[in-house]
Amino acid sequence: LRGQLAEARRQQRWVDRYNEGVRAQNANELEKARAAFVVVRDSTGDEPLRAKAAARIAELAGMLEFQRGMQAYQKKDYARSAQWTQRYFKEGGNDPAMRTVLLQSYYLGNDCTNVNKMLASVAEGNGGRRPAEEELQILANCLRDHVRARREHVDLESVEDTVASDWATPEEAHASAQLVRRVR
Repeated sequence: LRGQLAEARRQQRWVDRYNEGVRAQNANELEKARAAFVVVRDSTGDEPLRAKAAARIAELAGMLEFQRGMQAYQKKDYARSAQWTQRYFKEGGNDPAMRTVLLQSYYLGNDCTNVNKMLASVAEGNGGRRPAEEELQILANCLRDHVRARREHVDLESVEDTVASDWATPEEAHASAQLVRRVR
């Protein structure tokens, strides 16, 4: 009888721990919830409870990456946001909003190569679906910013002087210099 009572207490402890994980998950404390479910899965002898805990762990997998990706994005750590968002999709996530977060993380992290790859894969992977207008706008902004960054590496003052010196009259030189200033 004592052995049965001790086993019942042990089993109740695992049920309590599982319920603790459920409460944590409902409170959006995903790390705490995952830890509770892992302990139950790895320690209990109750197969139905073990299976429920394993199912909760699988459910949390994508949610953790989603949460971490959003936290990094909010902290403006765009490289880390892109990493967590990629993991979210590898874990089976399919929220279109996270696709937008990934695209924006690439853009804000100055990763035009991956912006371009993502948008190229849209048409290839989605039966020829064209990228949405806002996605194309992100690509256009990325390219514009890239061109601006490259232009800043050129000494525009020396270009202005060079262009202005090639003109025969002061008026032509002045007009040329104004054109170079507008390009800036």
